[in-house]
Amino acid sequence: MREAINRVLGPQVHAQFRPWLQAIANDRFDDRGLRAWDRLAKGTRHNVTIMGLGYRVSTMLVQPTGFSASAEMIGGRAMARGLRMAFRSPQAFAEAAAFVDSVSGEMRHRHTTMDRDIRDQMRALTDQRELMANAQRFAFHDGISPGWTGW
Repeated sequence: MREAINRVLGPQVHAQFRPWLQAIANDRFDDRGLRAWDRLAKGTRHNVTIMGLGYRVSTMLVQPTGFSASAEMIGGRAMARGLRMAFRSPQAFAEAAAFVDSVSGEMRHRHTTMDRDIRDQMRALTDQRELMANAQRFAFHDGISPGWTGW
């Protein structure tokens, strides 16, 4: 292309292509008027994600069925013993979660490999300790992550 442009139109025309393409690539429109709409859209997506995935009754009702799959893999006795140990207290639950993360790479990386929207919402809640942020984080059971200081 370069040779053809230089041969037909000359090097002075060819020299104009790069600045022209850069101007097109770098041209930005004034998005100040769209910022409010962008915040509204992000807030709406955030709240819909929290409610639709974290606090949906049907999602909550289906969660215990995961215990049967786990019991099938490790056995009913081991499952019952683990549940008793984990649900003794919030501290015991946090310790059990830390143990699971220490022995399972899949579980250790679960919070970083979740669905994009959930991941975005969890990232937005990083370092927030207000009651609402904790409730939103709890919707995705991230309250037991390292650094969580409780309600």
